[in-house]
Amino acid sequence: MYRRCRNDSSGFEPRRLFNVVEFLMTDKDANGTVSVEEVAQILYLRSGKGLLDSQFEEIFGTTDTISAPELNFTEYLRSLELSRKKERATCLSR
Repeated sequence: MYRRCRNDSSGFEPRRLFNVVEFLMTDKDANGTVSVEEVAQILYLRSGKGLLDSQFEEIFGTTDTISAPELNFTEYLRSLELSRKKERATCLSR
């Protein structure tokens, strides 16, 4: 589901539902925010160690895992959208 939604160019995949499910799966303690530790587990499983720092910077705005803020759902969605825009721009420039 992750790869299908991330790579969807048709617009038929349930992107908004996927984002909600992804946030709920990441928010392990159900406090309404995602922390660095919670996101690290998901990112490591998806991308491996090599891309971890760059993805942290895209989501939290920093690679410093100690001072990184916790993100609520709205902030999480905003960071995902910015990440997708960067990916599209990179793909189009090739």
